[in-house]
Amino acid sequence: MPNEIEERIQAALDAAFGEKIEQARHELTAELQSATAQLKSECAAELEAAVAQAKEQGALAKGEAVRTTARQLAETLAESGRRIRTKETVTDIAIELVETAKQFCGRCALFIQKGNGILGFRAQGFTDPQIVRTIQQLEIPLGKGSALSQAVATKERVEVGGGDNEVSPEIAALFGLNGDRRVVLIPVILRDRVLALLYADGGEQQVEVQTAALEVLTTITEAWLEAVGTRKKQPEVVHAR
Repeated sequence: MPNEIEERIQAALDAAFGEKIEQARHELTAELQSATAQLKSECAAELEAAVAQAKEQGALAKGEAVRTTARQLAETLAESGRRIRTKETVTDIAIELVETAKQFCGRCALFIQKGNGILGFRAQGFTDPQIVRTIQQLEIPLGKGSALSQAVATKERVEVGGGDNEVSPEIAALFGLNGDRRVVLIPVILRDRVLALLYADGGEQQVEVQTAALEVLTTITEAWLEAVGTRKKQPEVVHAR
């Protein structure tokens, strides 16, 4: 008998509350789905805003980095020019040109133009001291390298790969060039005559050759050579007492 009463009570409860429980379950499920969708939408919006902000900050940081690099380059170039202008002889000016040019490339060398050839003068950035000594003993006809003769004839910067027929077999062999490296030749000119050729490449680490900076440096050198030469030719002025 008690079991029968329990069954009737359970049946009455099921009849009274079953429908409401099911309805509440459906409503709760719908609310959860709606809340989940809204949360996803809000998260997506926040994520999109965060990405946009990161991109903006990245662009600002990149722009600031570029400005900093440009400022440092300008300061280095200005200091190099000041160092060159402290020299009073052609030899010292030429030495300073090579030493300051090293800051804008991996390796550099200066060749003096003489007649129909060039003579090795000074080099920087070469790890083997024997190469530096050998450079100072080089004497190469311009006809042995098309880039050499072109730079002297046109008085313009020349950029080549550094093959035997471009920079001469002697320079290519000594510098370890095989035609696949960016090589820059910049003439140093005084009174419409090529005095020397400044050679530059990326060196063993293949750093960037900052051609524009090197051209500015040679221009400063040319101007100072002219100033020093003119000053030495001027007669000494005797002031009357």
